[in-house]
Amino acid sequence: MNLDKEGRLYPATHVDDYCCRDPELFEVNFYDFARCYKKIERGRSDYTEQGTLKRYKLSAPHKEADTHLLLQVIDPATKHLRLHDRTFHPV
Repeated sequence: MNLDKEGRLYPATHVDDYCCRDPELFEVNFYDFARCYKKIERGRSDYTEQGTLKRYKLSAPHKEADTHLLLQVIDPATKHLRLHDRTFHPV
């Protein structure tokens, strides 16, 4: 649960994020979406150095569409973790 600007609780789950995902992600199934994409606040400083990671918008009516975005942290095609310009291959 999250708080809106007026202090009211509202749900923001992976299901909400999946239903309001960027149209570019329509071909991604829910399992890969939950595993490969992370919702972050726009302008969050701990992710600015990771500018090469793909970012996607949340669509309305998602309550956080204006304040958050989706960050691809794992490439669903290769199943490898994406770090900066490199791809991490698990051993």
